[in-house]
Amino acid sequence: MSNLGPYQEIVTTAKTVGGVPALIRIIEDKAVAKAAPGIFAKGLGAGAILMTTAGLLAVAGQRYLDQRRSDQEAAAHAKADLTERLASGPPGQPVDHPSSEPQENEQRPDTPPGDSI
Repeated sequence: MSNLGPYQEIVTTAKTVGGVPALIRIIEDKAVAKAAPGIFAKGLGAGAILMTTAGLLAVAGQRYLDQRRSDQEAAAHAKADLTERLASGPPGQPVDHPSSEPQENEQRPDTPPGDSI
């Protein structure tokens, strides 16, 4: 008979299992065994989310690069086309400069002949 209550139970159990360090080791092992499935499931879920996110980012990045490459090719074609059109000029008129602004002695196409700017 003891008047120490739960403390007496712990001391008695520790003596039974081989001492306080052995009792602590048993408690730790049971705690890990109980927590491990939950930790594993959380890790598995986090890993799945991480891999899915990485996959989506890779696909989005590749689409961006493909679109950028396509835009650059379209810009190069448009520049070549514009350069060619400016070089050939309107039929019957020589082109001295590629500027769209009229020079000092030039007439605008919408002004009648004889009117100056």
